[in-house]
Amino acid sequence: MPNLFRLKNIFRRSRTPEEYAIEWLVRLNSPYLNDTDKNAFFHWLNASPINQAAYIEAERLSLSCDKAALKLNHAPSNRSFYFPGWKPVMASVVLGLSILLYSYYSVFNSNLELQEYQTSVGQQKQVNLEDGSSLWLNTKTKVRIEKNKSNYIAFLDKGEVLFNITPNSNRYFDVQVNGNTVRVLGTTFSVSRLKHGTLVTVMEGEVAVGEEAKASDQFSATVTLKNNQQLNLNNLQAGVLPSTVDSKKALAWREGRLIYRGEPLEHVVNDLNRYFETQIEIADESLKDNKVLVTLSLENNVDVAVSKLTLGLGIQAQADTARNVITLIQ
Repeated sequence: MPNLFRLKNIFRRSRTPEEYAIEWLVRLNSPYLNDTDKNAFFHWLNASPINQAAYIEAERLSLSCDKAALKLNHAPSNRSFYFPGWKPVMASVVLGLSILLYSYYSVFNSNLELQEYQTSVGQQKQVNLEDGSSLWLNTKTKVRIEKNKSNYIAFLDKGEVLFNITPNSNRYFDVQVNGNTVRVLGTTFSVSRLKHGTLVTVMEGEVAVGEEAKASDQFSATVTLKNNQQLNLNNLQAGVLPSTVDSKKALAWREGRLIYRGEPLEHVVNDLNRYFETQIEIADESLKDNKVLVTLSLENNVDVAVSKLTLGLGIQAQADTARNVITLIQ
């Protein structure tokens, strides 16, 4: 019996350009297509000549189906049971079945397993994998885990994940995020996709970082990160070297704490807004660079966090319950 979950998720796993092209062909003919979809399509199309070739081929196949529909529409029929326009509808069904069968073939011949995990605001979740590895999802996180035989690929769509990967020299574990790949054999590290960039922080072991490859066996590392090193992937191609950090402090959220030791107030506020429904704003530009020295417990609510910030910086806060916002002022 086919695994319907796998089939349902064909368009959410790591796809080939041909699969993307088929999806775009369907979406572009949808009556619900909007400007955002159109812009996303042209962004994908212009990203690579491979994408352009795949879409041309998809259109060619679609045109073949249209010609088949035309022949059906003009073909004689001796049957008396039909309804007007049934032949074009059947051609559309043929096209739909072709897409479905292509998806079915792609999934069931690749031995893939796909699972999706996510957390809401303020929530954290542990996920244990079959090989003994574990993932800790931080607040507002969405990650998809694809397993192909013994190899794993994690697709981080948003948020932050702490990976604790069981050593195994016979397989790889990749994290793909924002066009980059983080590859490990066995280590503890974090990948966070935030407003100011994608951060990779290593607590134990080593990870290799490079641009996302067309195939896993074509991956080439640009830089290697070791214990207590961190890199913003936005700087990967600029040749910026990893910085040295206190990884236990940076990843203290796993233990229910947030530790700030001289970070700018703007950075702290952006971080806190990931954990609370009530958002914090800074009214005065002059406050954004103020250095923050504080340890916060994630068990406390936003009011306690704001109280500690205002006390430590000698500033005030105003609450706007209608907007669900707390504003920091002089």
